[in-house]
Amino acid sequence: MKELGYGAGYKYAFDSENAYLPQEYLPEVLRGAKWYEPTTFGYEKTVKERIEWWERLKQDAAGER
Repeated sequence: MKELGYGAGYKYAFDSENAYLPQEYLPEVLRGAKWYEPTTFGYEKTVKERIEWWERLKQDAAGER
């Protein structure tokens, strides 16, 4: 598979700081779609904060902030 180019350019997130890399895994047509919107109740509040943190990391990596 490697000889066919599968995985070319893939970066393993757990080798990076915070175990997060802003990589795109979805086809272009699906990028940016919202699949889940957590509420501010219970544990979903923590999930919401984590998603916002990931978004800030992604913006920082892209030089958008």
